[in-house]
Amino acid sequence: RVGEGMGLAIKVQDGAARAKYALALHLLQRMGWIQPAAAEMLGERFLAVGPYTRLEVEGELRMP
Repeated sequence: RVGEGMGLAIKVQDGAARAKYALALHLLQRMGWIQPAAAEMLGERFLAVGPYTRLEVEGELRMP
């Protein structure tokens, strides 16, 4: 958050942008840093799943 000394870092093991965008939007909304309307608009732009995309979940989420 600009001027508040807070930020957010996301690392995706395979570097896939699709995972980073989805997680970033989810976290920003959950933290109250963006409004639901903004999240929806950004989701329409960055979370579109292509017809040849496989959605498989692997890995874990760790929060220190």
